[in-house]
Amino acid sequence: MKITVKVNKISYQADIEPRTLLVDFLKENIKDKSVRIGCEEGACGACTVELDGKPVKSCLVLAFRCNDSEIDTVAGMAKAGKLAKIQQAFIDSHALQCGYCTAGMMISAKNFLETHKNKKFTDHDVKYALTGNLCRCTGYNNIIHAVKAAANLIPSLKDIENKKNNNSRFIGKAITRIEDKRLVQGAGRFVDNFGENGDLYCVAHRSKKAHAKILRVDISKAIKVAGVHDIITGDVAKEYWSPISPTMDLLDLKLPRRYALATEKVVFFGEPVALVVIVSIPVS
Repeated sequence: MKITVKVNKISYQADIEPRTLLVDFLKENIKDKSVRIGCEEGACGACTVELDGKPVKSCLVLAFRCNDSEIDTVAGMAKAGKLAKIQQAFIDSHALQCGYCTAGMMISAKNFLETHKNKKFTDHDVKYALTGNLCRCTGYNNIIHAVKAAANLIPSLKDIENKKNNNSRFIGKAITRIEDKRLVQGAGRFVDNFGENGDLYCVAHRSKKAHAKILRVDISKAIKVAGVHDIITGDVAKEYWSPISPTMDLLDLKLPRRYALATEKVVFFGEPVALVVIVSIPVS
């Protein structure tokens, strides 16, 4: 299918398969590496972009549905080398660490600020607007602070810290991380942005039951599908892996230990049951 779209005000035409997701179209066809792939089921919000002025999870949208549409990603947020207010606010309020979720988070925050321009809003309003964006390492207080600072409701954490230490040239002064300017523009160098023909990809087949015994895992048909390199089940994996705890082992805490792949039973919805290893499709 041929589609025409505008991405960050630039027109593109492409011939795509009907099943192509918007997130894959942006990353592979447009080469916009600022868009992140997180959960692939619309839960984390890392892939959030603006579609005709509304934030959407690009892993849930088919690309052909976007024909003749305008798409904005975090890569186009800065203008003439100057960061947008929300981007600078994220830096000045220490609202990012690894930066993986930041691209989608800022798209949602930018849209919220545009729809609440000249309107009063509360912390609850910000939380509600960012409900669909999960942060893996930063926490949320600084993110909420950054949104309010971008709206000029409060000073940034950087300004607050520097005001407290105005008698010192260096000690106690807020120091901006050198990588933040790159990360808020979606230019982080993450593994999923790199790849070559012939790479192997691993996809988890997950349990659709919250608690159930595993009677058997039949891979006889799946292993014969073209492109499938291998299928690893829990019984195979446990010969090579040891059970792990769900988080760090601390002091004398007794944490439950399980194999990374379920063996005799599953104990939560979405628990990995098997890993399907496939060969990447060659790029012409």
